[in-house]
Amino acid sequence: MEEMAFAQIVGAWVSIFLTLAVLSFLFDDNPIYKMAEHLFMGVAIGYGIVEAYFNLLKPNLFDKIGEGFSGDTGQLIYLVPLGLSIMLLFKISPKYAWVARVPIAILVAAYAAVKITGETSGKLIGQIGASFPNMSETWTQHGLWDWQADGAGVFSDVFLVVGLSACLIHFYFSEIDARVQRVGVPLAAGAFVLVLACSFAMSPLTGGIGKMVVGVGLGLCAAAPFLTLSPHKHLLTRFGVMVLMVSFGASFGFTVMGRISLAIGRGQELLGQSQSPEKVAQIHPQLASLVALTVIIGFLVVWRKRSA
Repeated sequence: MEEMAFAQIVGAWVSIFLTLAVLSFLFDDNPIYKMAEHLFMGVAIGYGIVEAYFNLLKPNLFDKIGEGFSGDTGQLIYLVPLGLSIMLLFKISPKYAWVARVPIAILVAAYAAVKITGETSGKLIGQIGASFPNMSETWTQHGLWDWQADGAGVFSDVFLVVGLSACLIHFYFSEIDARVQRVGVPLAAGAFVLVLACSFAMSPLTGGIGKMVVGVGLGLCAAAPFLTLSPHKHLLTRFGVMVLMVSFGASFGFTVMGRISLAIGRGQELLGQSQSPEKVAQIHPQLASLVALTVIIGFLVVWRKRSA
């Protein structure tokens, strides 16, 4: 059996103690919880600073400047970002805080210039393209609905496009003139018929059923936005609200399940189920949990009596 170092055993005991210290917040916002919270924040900030120095500042700034002073004068250009970084520190001085505005302005301008173009080409255009899937390919691979592929199919594609349109229309708050509302339904019907006819004429599918399903799906996707100009806009916006609520609920549920997964991991460590039997025999996590729990409960009793 491989012997664990004493520091590793102490670290495991400290980890168990801090886990129970954080859980003590369920009783009250007490000093033990604050100690664990501050310790976590301090370690996280310290780790982040060290990681940023060795993975970012040292290779991309200080090493470059060192190469510049060693003979490669072209690398001395990196003195400029070093000077701008030093200017940022003037933010802590009430008298000379204006000096920090110069590098902040450069950072904001450069970030905006780089990110706007990058985000537009890398995410916005790609997201728009992904928001309207290839229904002919979807019909060929999955049909109308494929349980084996987690519900992939033409129905899901239509629901995605129409739901996205409904969500966007929900945030259109302008009032539509009554005369304009008269053309909404005819425009939607015309778009549906036109897209359905074009789909039959140009679809790469060979079967009539496939052409009909894909054509109807594309027609519904094309007709939905035109309902904004009709008296039925409120029905589409209600559908958009429903889609948003389902989306928010799924996102919240995913977040909760992620937190529960973390809690399960901590519980497994407390019970000694996250380590090999050899390590558990040396760490004694049940004993460590009992000792930590006794210390925390004793402290909370004394603290409550003193604060009463």
